[in-house]
Order: sequence, then C-alpha cells, then structure tokens
Amino acid sequence: MGFIKKSVVLAFGALAVQSAALAGDWKCNTASFSKTPSWNGSIYTVPLRSTCTVTHPSKEGFKSLHEFFLARLTKLGTLKTQGKSETLHSLPGKVWLVEDRFQQNGDDMIVQNETHIASDDKTRLISSTYSQSVEGTGNSKYVTYLDSVVDVTSKDGKTFKVVFDGTIQLDKPWLVPTSWFASGAEEGATSAFVKTRDELIDQIAGEL
Repeated sequence: MGFIKKSVVLAFGALAVQSAALAGDWKCNTASFSKTPSWNGSIYTVPLRSTCTVTHPSKEGFKSLHEFFLARLTKLGTLKTQGKSETLHSLPGKVWLVEDRFQQNGDDMIVQNETHIASDDKTRLISSTYSQSVEGTGNSKYVTYLDSVVDVTSKDGKTFKVVFDGTIQLDKPWLVPTSWFASGAEEGATSAFVKTRDELIDQIAGEL
C-alpha cells in the first residue's frame, strides 16, 4: 500500500507552495468525501472536501488575497499561456495553462494544468486548477488526474469561509487487489489533502 500513498502525497503536495507559516486565526472541519469514491474501469476517483473559517483578518481582505494567488501562479509552475479574461461564477477572472514539475524521493511528475483565478475583491475569490495531462515516473505514474478548488467567501469582511475541494484519480495495476488499492488510495488521498489544506489555509489566513 506504500506506493499508493507516496503517489498521492506527491500529487496533492504539489498543490501547495512551501513557505514559512503565516499568522492567522483559522479552524477547519474534518476532511470528508464530497462524493462516494468510485471506479471507472481500473481508474479510482477520490473526491475530498473540507470547510474552514478564518477570523480577525489583518490585511486588505480579498484584495490582498487576490494578489497572493496571482503571485502564487509562477511559484507553482511555468506559465505556458498569458492570462485570458473570463467570467467564473459571475466573477471577473483569468485562465492560464500552467506546467508544473515536481520531484519527490526520485519520482518525477509533470502536470499540465488549466488554472483559473477570479474575484470581485469584495465578497468572493475562487482559485481552481484542473489537470489536462499528467505524466509521472515511479510511484507517480499511477496518478491520471488532479483538481483543486479553493472558494473563499465573506459577507462582512471579518469572517471568511474557505471551502477546499480536491480530486485525484489513480490507475490500479492489474495485479493489485481492488479493495486493497481503494483503501490505500482513500487513506493516502485524505492524509495528503489535509496536509496541503493546512499549509494553504495558514497562508490564506495570513493574506486576508
């Protein structure tokens, strides 16, 4: 089961930018499946969700958070296209194609992502990433798809609701028992998702 956990940790861990922890008051509920994990042939899909609350903002709220996510783009990977204007959930935003390259314990992963950032700088910000292609070696070769959505809302500018959604799809080797693979995928995905969430919510809390 170890190789499954390693592949998931590499994949989800790639979604967070490593940095020193930032001050901020936040609390998150227990991560859970947003839908029941499911099979499609040999592909196993694990969708996760967690909701957090941030209080006592110390910066400019959505404006500074928007700047943080824009700056985060180039830290995550290489921009393959210039930002194209779009409207996302009635919010003005842009979409980019971003190439991310990661390495962990000798395993390599190259992900082509479609990344969206949209905000009205007053009440809501959405940052979402959907993989268009995934290439990997070693443990990461079992990952076939990744997505990550961060949805931040506030009605009063003092308390912020942050919803994290993440999905990973893994291709089961034919020799591996189905139940064993599913259990390892769910355990590894949940652990990596929570670690990534905690790193990113701490950064978000420090930018609000």
